[in-house]
Amino acid sequence: MNVQPTKYQGLVADLMPNIRLMQGVGHFLFRYVTGPIFIRKLYSWWNLTMILLQFFSIAANLVMNTGDVNELTANTITTLFFVHSVTKFVFFAVNAEGFYRTLGIWNNPNAHPLFAESDARYHSIALAKMRKLLVMVMTTTVLSVVAWITITFFGDSVKGVLDKETNETYIVEIPRLPIKAWYPWDAMSGPGYVFSFIYQ
Repeated sequence: MNVQPTKYQGLVADLMPNIRLMQGVGHFLFRYVTGPIFIRKLYSWWNLTMILLQFFSIAANLVMNTGDVNELTANTITTLFFVHSVTKFVFFAVNAEGFYRTLGIWNNPNAHPLFAESDARYHSIALAKMRKLLVMVMTTTVLSVVAWITITFFGDSVKGVLDKETNETYIVEIPRLPIKAWYPWDAMSGPGYVFSFIYQ
């Protein structure tokens, strides 16, 4: 099924870069696009599946490493951080009709001719600020991802494991990945490590 192109105006035209960005990361936003919808639906479901698998891998790592307080704290924070992305995807998918309704209301210019000049001036100021904010958020996000990946290669990739019989902590090596997660394959080296690193 193809969606017919429509004329975007009003606030929807201003939000089009944000809408395209949401579609690019796989949100379930199928209106306001042209072309086949089936491929976009597959892409959205694929993204959600991959995010859920990563979330469950992080949760499994949390459950398996409850012996050390530092590991437990770090894994809990990571798990809670990923709850945000899962919640965002699922909430948007479930409530998509409400978003479409709101965007449909916003997709019309409703300026009175008496205020057209003032509206145009403030509109251009607001649009410039919104685009500047989008660029700043995207730049910060990209820099954070680069820093997160780079810091992975500094320091030792180890964790402390408590031996309950001797009450001693010994150090074990863990995969050098940006996010601590449990995978059913060997993520220490070889193709399993490369796949895990790219997947994260």
